[in-house]
This record gives sequence, C-alpha cells and structure tokens, in this order.
Amino acid sequence: SEFDIKSRAVKVESFQVGTSLSSRGFIAVKLSLLSGRSPQVKKQLSESLLAALQDLGDWPEGVQLQLSVELLDIDRDSYSKVAIG
Repeated sequence: SEFDIKSRAVKVESFQVGTSLSSRGFIAVKLSLLSGRSPQVKKQLSESLLAALQDLGDWPEGVQLQLSVELLDIDRDSYSKVAIG
C-alpha cells in the first residue's frame, strides 16, 4: 500500500566527485525493495527512476552532474516492521 512507501532526501554538504577540482555534483537514488521481484521488474523500476530524475531538468550551468539509481533487495524473511498509530 502507499503507506508502505517511504522516501528521504539527504543533502551532502561536503563531497568530492572524481579528482578534478571542476564543478561536479551527483544525485544518487537508492530504492530498497522486499526480495522476490524479477530482474526485469527491478530493471524497469531503475530505468523509470533514472528517467524521472533526468526529466527534472533545470540543472546548474557548468556543473558536471551524475545521476544514478541503485536497487537493493531486503530479505523478506528477516524484515520486521510495525506501524504505530
């Protein structure tokens, strides 16, 4: 259900991309899913998220930007959660 979906954005104040001193940045999305989805479904999710990031546009001029998506499997058998309230 939609109640099971959680998201967060974390701004990293200090970072380095590569070794150059030129202006660079990154946006790294990590999507954690309960295990059991096929590689095809995970690939489709990854590609859809990357396309959505690219469509955000309005990227800063003169900044080399890397966008990435990583899907992580959560072991369904050992995952525990409780909703309170």
